[in-house]
Amino acid sequence: MEVEMNISEIVKDWNSVYKEIFDTEADFSKVYIPPIPIMGKWRLLFILKAIKMGFSYQVCQKLFEIRSYCDDLDKDISINSRSPVESYAIWVRDEPSPTQEFLGKTIAVDPKMGKGITLLERIIFEIKYFTETGQHLDVKGQTFCSGSRNASGFFPTVDLNNQSEVDIFWHAPDFFYQGFGIREVVSMENFNRVYVKP
Repeated sequence: MEVEMNISEIVKDWNSVYKEIFDTEADFSKVYIPPIPIMGKWRLLFILKAIKMGFSYQVCQKLFEIRSYCDDLDKDISINSRSPVESYAIWVRDEPSPTQEFLGKTIAVDPKMGKGITLLERIIFEIKYFTETGQHLDVKGQTFCSGSRNASGFFPTVDLNNQSEVDIFWHAPDFFYQGFGIREVVSMENFNRVYVKP
């Protein structure tokens, strides 16, 4: 019962986040919540139906300094593990830096590296974290958004650069560097429909 009450409060909070920060009505009351892993610290993220990366990027610009090395995120990032055809929820490792066990690994070699956060999810996480704490994610390290790719197979990365700007950059799948890694995500396999809680 206590878990259900906590989840209910989280849902209300996310409804408020989209209303107050995105100026968009949201109702996540019927979105299925994936089971939370037993080990580790996790945060529940809600991604609103039909929300765009470009729009979320513009919301970031109103809150803090951010720059991207592509002109149109929605056009340039054509492949995503999850897309908001319907609203959905994921659990993501609730840490300021990428998941420790994946640091310094290349996506091309380790298949688990392909199960990380998408760029849209990473942007939403940044907004939520910043509005809660006044701080940024990836002050140390850099997140490989391995759930997203462009047509050439390159994937976006996000970190905080030396100018205190949130920075969206690109790397090839075989790129690796110590301190860079994915953010592990727990999600449902099929997001083509809203999962109604029993």
